[in-house]
Amino acid sequence: MTGQTGTGKTWLACAFGRQAARLDHSVLYLRMPRLFEDLALARHCLGRGVHSTTVSFLRNMHVRRSLR
Repeated sequence: MTGQTGTGKTWLACAFGRQAARLDHSVLYLRMPRLFEDLALARHCLGRGVHSTTVSFLRNMHVRRSLR
């Protein structure tokens, strides 16, 4: 989602996540800087299979939410 500051993007994303959790889907919420950091670290460890494991984890989840 994109838009101006204060238009409710985070609120809407959390509402989608809460509803998905109510429907028994797994939920992981990440802000983009954290997602990019995790993917960069996984790519750095490419020789150890971490990148493919991380990408597979993200691909196989329904909806994702993290409060870190």
